[in-house]
Amino acid sequence: MMTSDQKKNKNLFRAVDNQMSNKWCLSPIWLVDTSLDAVFNQQLFKELLKFYKDIDQGITAKCDLVHYDASSFNHLKDLILSSVGEAVAEFENMSPPASPSELPFEMCSAWITIMPPGENYLMHTHPNAILTGTYYISTPPNSGDIAFIDTQEIALDPVSGTAKIIRIPPKEGNLVFFPAYLMHEVQTNNSNEGRISITFDLKLKDSNLKETDKNVARTIVDNYERFVAKTQ
Repeated sequence: MMTSDQKKNKNLFRAVDNQMSNKWCLSPIWLVDTSLDAVFNQQLFKELLKFYKDIDQGITAKCDLVHYDASSFNHLKDLILSSVGEAVAEFENMSPPASPSELPFEMCSAWITIMPPGENYLMHTHPNAILTGTYYISTPPNSGDIAFIDTQEIALDPVSGTAKIIRIPPKEGNLVFFPAYLMHEVQTNNSNEGRISITFDLKLKDSNLKETDKNVARTIVDNYERFVAKTQ
């Protein structure tokens, strides 16, 4: 039977929630089944391929995919933002936003990834983002799990002394997102087909960034001047 915490954070990967999780991993990782089907994904891929072909052929100017205006892609962006809003609100015990526009985050970049058989992506982070994630469009069996090492505490197995790793198999229609500082890799595609996904980054909206006002600046300068005076 699920506990109240499990029901509340049903999409959150933690040891109390799911056996795939790892009790030594402290950072949140969310897995959401969007219920988007193969028909939607096929249309989505057609839109995305057109975006890249138009730029490749010089039909449109270069720009980030996040600014692409297409129906299926717009629907996916709204779904990603609403999923992130609900997940973060639950995690922080806050009321969920009424609409994606009320989120403190915005999607700042997105790109499609087509991973041929035999390829993988090494451990990395996304340093210019707050949250990052992936939506799976086409995932043949054995096409490579996404794997994480928790960098919040560099969690180690107390028995083996090795880094603890969470692995999540890709599944069409699933959405995975997590803090951008979290080390992650995409393991080798051992299928005979390419794996297709969309990766995205979220950042704080500019209106939510802290501004340095005169009082803050005066405090910092004053603290420095007093420190210098004591050392002279």
